[in-house]
Amino acid sequence: MLPLPLSGQTPATGSITGHVRGPGGVSVPAATVQLINPQTGERKETLSDEDGNFTFAAIPPGNYRITLSLVGFRPDVREPIPVTADKPLKINLAMVLAMPEGAVLAQGNGGGSPPPRRGNGGLATLPARTRNRGQFPAASEDSFGDGGGEEGLLRIAENGAAESPGAENAAAGEAMPENPEASTSAANSFLLGGGVGDVATPGEGRGGRRGMRGGGMGFGGGPGGFGGNAGSPFGGGGGPGGGGPGGGGAGGGFGGGGGGFGGGGGGGARGWGRNRAQVNRVRGNFTEQYTNSGFDAHPYPLNVFESPRIPSYQETFGFSLGGPLEIPKLYNGGNKTSWFASYNLQRGRTGFDNFSTVPTPAERTGNFSDAVIASGQYAGTAPIIYDPLSSTTGARTPFPQNTIPAQRISSAAQGLLAYIPLPNLPGQVQNFHLQVPLPTANDRVMGRIGRQIDSKDSLNVMYYFNRSSSQSVTAFPDLKSHSSSRGQNASASETHTFNPHLVNTLSFNFNRQRTSLLNDFAFQQDIAAELGVTGVSSNPFDWAIPAIGFTNFGGLNDPLASLSRPQTVRANDVLIWNHGKHNIRLGGELRRVEQNTETDPNADGTFSFTGYSTSNFNNGFPVPGTGFDFADFLLGLPQTTSVRFGVASNYLRTWVTTSFIQDDWRAGNHWTLNGGVRYEYFQPFNEKFGHLSDLAFGPGFSSPEVVTGQVPGSLPGSLIHSDWHNFSPRLGIAYRPWIQHHLVMRSGYGVFYDGSIYSRMVGNMVDQPPFAQASTLTTNPEQVLTLENGFPALSPNTIHNTYAADSNYRRPYAQSWNFSVEDEIVRNVVLSVQYIGTKGTKLDLLLSPNSVNPSASGSHETSIPGVQQFLYETSGAASIYNGLQVVLRRQFHGGFSINGFYTWSKSIDDAANIGGNGHNVPQNSFELEAERALSNFNVGQKLVVNHTYELPFGEQRRFLNRGSFAARIIGNWQISGVTTLQSGLPLTAAVAGNQSNNNGSGVFASERPDATGLHVSLPRSERTTLEFFNTGAFALPASGELGTAGRNTITGPGQVTFNMSLGRFFTFSREKGIRGRFSINANNIFNHPNYAGVATTINAQNFGWVTSVAAMRSLNAALRFNF
Repeated sequence: MLPLPLSGQTPATGSITGHVRGPGGVSVPAATVQLINPQTGERKETLSDEDGNFTFAAIPPGNYRITLSLVGFRPDVREPIPVTADKPLKINLAMVLAMPEGAVLAQGNGGGSPPPRRGNGGLATLPARTRNRGQFPAASEDSFGDGGGEEGLLRIAENGAAESPGAENAAAGEAMPENPEASTSAANSFLLGGGVGDVATPGEGRGGRRGMRGGGMGFGGGPGGFGGNAGSPFGGGGGPGGGGPGGGGAGGGFGGGGGGFGGGGGGGARGWGRNRAQVNRVRGNFTEQYTNSGFDAHPYPLNVFESPRIPSYQETFGFSLGGPLEIPKLYNGGNKTSWFASYNLQRGRTGFDNFSTVPTPAERTGNFSDAVIASGQYAGTAPIIYDPLSSTTGARTPFPQNTIPAQRISSAAQGLLAYIPLPNLPGQVQNFHLQVPLPTANDRVMGRIGRQIDSKDSLNVMYYFNRSSSQSVTAFPDLKSHSSSRGQNASASETHTFNPHLVNTLSFNFNRQRTSLLNDFAFQQDIAAELGVTGVSSNPFDWAIPAIGFTNFGGLNDPLASLSRPQTVRANDVLIWNHGKHNIRLGGELRRVEQNTETDPNADGTFSFTGYSTSNFNNGFPVPGTGFDFADFLLGLPQTTSVRFGVASNYLRTWVTTSFIQDDWRAGNHWTLNGGVRYEYFQPFNEKFGHLSDLAFGPGFSSPEVVTGQVPGSLPGSLIHSDWHNFSPRLGIAYRPWIQHHLVMRSGYGVFYDGSIYSRMVGNMVDQPPFAQASTLTTNPEQVLTLENGFPALSPNTIHNTYAADSNYRRPYAQSWNFSVEDEIVRNVVLSVQYIGTKGTKLDLLLSPNSVNPSASGSHETSIPGVQQFLYETSGAASIYNGLQVVLRRQFHGGFSINGFYTWSKSIDDAANIGGNGHNVPQNSFELEAERALSNFNVGQKLVVNHTYELPFGEQRRFLNRGSFAARIIGNWQISGVTTLQSGLPLTAAVAGNQSNNNGSGVFASERPDATGLHVSLPRSERTTLEFFNTGAFALPASGELGTAGRNTITGPGQVTFNMSLGRFFTFSREKGIRGRFSINANNIFNHPNYAGVATTINAQNFGWVTSVAAMRSLNAALRFNF
């Protein structure tokens, strides 16, 4: 059987996987993704791989912030990101272009207006014919909608809406739900200073009152912090769908954003316009941002009188230069050749702050006479420790005085105790507090050269390099790891203008990354061998402390060493044809993806201790309230074990091809119609040497046999049949009843496929027998597992594979439809009401078909003889989302703007594992109806309000606008803010401990308790950090029975966040365009505590407790100069 996940207090069992998309739906490689614990300041950093995917593993449960950055794009900030120990999280991110001063828009309108969007009720226009036709870029935020739903499907299926402007316009109420164009390299999706002729002027005046709707409105994202680089004054993070409305994520104030209504998004404050004469010379900027824990509030004192600050800081420095390429006496590019270069440096120490539960000094010696169950059904009682040698399955004798004799304590357990610290806080729960600063470093270099070859052709070449390093620690100080990454991205694109109506762009891209992670024991010390643990890897690369999981205590979870070297080469071509009232786009892409990894998933073994071995038994089942997990550990008697190692190096290969055609048709002054279709083919991954393994079955999971990529039989080398039927129709309509009025109605429908699923599945198909040693075992009287002998030799006739995939797996897809009405109700005030529906079909589903039959009391036989318990992945889950969004926006006028976004939504599904990550299986794999419940990501209500106010003093303002001394002091100040209120995410009550496997399904942490009929939620006045919800609403199920409580019946803590920024513009030389901006930014300015984690395991000591609190108030300062 599979091992119990490290449950209860185990801090490092959460994980996050995600995908980064850019304009045009491109999968963005080499984007820097940071995971930040707002409470502690601890940071983890990674780069998106060649497919735009990223992963964070071994994350202590709690609420986190994710920041996303890449040169040429606006930073994006998401919070809160709730991480739980038993439910891996799936997040999709989208990047929005940050056009620098002097950059050429893909569709210039002339002047300072933004390019018109599709579907403005008869107002949509064709791509502008730029004066310098060769400046037509490879792609633009407008000309490329989301490419293909290759990764965005899951979030559409989940939220029914976009997470960021430019991400999934299907859910945004645009006339075209999603552009069916081909995906293209992120590196070619933007031009950084690519042209020197026409220039769009950012800031005030972009769009005026005409644009009713820009990029779509999304549902995702939190309020956004003020982190990131020392951004521009035009805001960061985008519209309300991405990283928070107006984000402020750049640290340089709000405004702009990446979507929104005309006016460049959130309608920001005045920008730094410049005339055309200033463009054709070298320009640049300098940014500096600094934050220090000395300016922050103390962490919330969850279990202590006062929680001290951790000495930490973060400094970000960057500069960029660009303009016409001129080399004195050698070359004068004039208005034909331009260049752009940038460098960003980040250094800092981030604070790690974590509470966990460790055994008391008495418990470390085997004395449990003072142990008391702190909460739950048996709160206040002492767990009785029974001697497992007194009987196998019948009534047992307790240890005298509830104490284990010293001679019975396992030597391996005694050795592992050295890595579990003593308590440093009073009490038995959350009695260890770890605070430590961790170093981080990052360097980014980017360069681009653009050449106007002639009147019809232009060429752009770009290179990007990113290098980072960081240190991490788990809940205990001796378990540290070091990670480093290096990413490179090179691209070239050629644009040819056949005539003013026909433009073609051909682009190529190469992306490669290298990411490594080492713990302190790899190549240094073979801990497992010293402890006498057998059956694990002896490879020095794999050396680490065996993973130890408890129900009530923080576990040992030493990260395993890994090395990954993904690489992608892609080519794509897009043709744009302006023909009368039609704007036709068609194109395609061919991509070669390689994923080269070196790691063993579970090389040193995982041992789960639940109290099963020291329980009393009745009719073969453990008696509730008896036994203790740490007592099992001292005796060296785990309930379940697992190990998986072998061929550490794997070389995965695949091909991806896409094609599309789209027509934007302005049917008349009142109508705009958009229609198109996209086709995608994603080849399931092959392994270069055939090191893939799967299980093939007959009807009803009969006749199991192992098939491999080397001998696939009737299957392809990937062991999964290709899905050739991925056609995605898209249709959108926009209607304006009266030309002279602003009322616009829109409706759209689209189909979206998930192409990333194969990448996630193949990770489970490698490192399986016969190419690896794998076992998942549960202790039983015939085979008692111990720490030293947790992986005994098994019968050669037993199939040991821990995972199987449906060879006829079909890609999940979602259908999304929307309808919106938008009008300007009074001057400068726009009201929009939008309905969004999304239906997910054939979504990813994980089953455990080989569970023990619950009716076979005490039986240890699985339902498929001769096969260990395994996970089976297929496509069969479904979801439905319905959402209503009301947006009220006052456009920036008279120095003030305010936007309010209210969302009321509900998402239901019948699978907790949408995304295919983790062991989230149904409680009963043959009763999926019982799994239908609120989706894990469901946020019922959310209100986001952002505002910008310019003090009426200073340059171009009402008072003190003539440059007086007073104007220099109080002029040009701006106050911005984002307020977010949202209801909590749903949580599921779980059963662990000695009851976790009493019906054969608990090995996947899927067993739930009984519902007692009491209300789950407590009145707000009765909620405390020791009982956030009504723990009496749940009870342990009878032995051998399934719990009656449903999934996600607990409403988690909501969030209330107020972020504000105070900034000032400086003009040093208007003629030379030298300007600056200084800002002080505050997250959670009112220091409101937001509970982040709640314990939901019914028979853990902290059941119902608040386990973590989000970040309290933090400050940072940012400075920027443009010249």
